[in-house]
Amino acid sequence: MKLVLTFLLVIILNNLCNSQCNNELEKYAVGFDALKVNSFTFLDDKLKGVRVVGYGEDTHGAFEFTTLTEELMKYLSKKHR
Repeated sequence: MKLVLTFLLVIILNNLCNSQCNNELEKYAVGFDALKVNSFTFLDDKLKGVRVVGYGEDTHGAFEFTTLTEELMKYLSKKHR
């Protein structure tokens, strides 16, 4: 019984956190219409004065996202030091 209650509590807390986090992140999240690994200039205006950038992805290990991450980090390290 304790295990079932603990499991339910974890699910409820997880859903509460995710719903709060998603609303806050929508202000700052930028989506992609297409993967263009060589062009991130659309971020320049949004990154003026920003010192820390968060990056997340829906899929871990997919080749496209690995490539995108690599190119994005290269761009950020060259253009936004």
